[in-house]
Amino acid sequence: MSKSGMMAAVAAAAGLGAAEVENLTVDAKMIATHFPEAAATLRNEGAEAEHSRIAAIEAAHMPGHDAVIAAHKADRSKTGADAAQAVIAAEKVRLAGLKTSLADDEKRVADLKAAAPGADSPASGGANPHAEARSLSELAQTYIAEQAAKGITVSVAAAVAHVSKKG
Repeated sequence: MSKSGMMAAVAAAAGLGAAEVENLTVDAKMIATHFPEAAATLRNEGAEAEHSRIAAIEAAHMPGHDAVIAAHKADRSKTGADAAQAVIAAEKVRLAGLKTSLADDEKRVADLKAAAPGADSPASGGANPHAEARSLSELAQTYIAEQAAKGITVSVAAAVAHVSKKG
């Protein structure tokens, strides 16, 4: 059907005469005026489509990505799939930043451990006093147990003095 034939058919359906076909523009106003049921159907379908688009975009939402979702809702050319891809891309960037931050933190902790005075560090006087006390205590307890097995009772002070002389 030619354009003029189609326009004539629309004009006839709208109840317009042949003279009105020359200046006929088929737009929302013309459809609303001459075809109110079709206009209402188109409005409802458009509203449903927009509602579905917004719902699909909202479904792609993740905490921290409010701006991405808001921008996609405002841009009528964007779909739920577009929003999901944008959120995933933003999340990848965020996770890469976290990974870098964790690696930096691990390096700082390793540097702190290396700089901390240890058992063999000259800063601690050559020995870790806590490890030394624990070792002395363990040796004294072992000596007390050995003497008890022989039937000899030894005080803690005597055991410490004994193992201190040996070491």
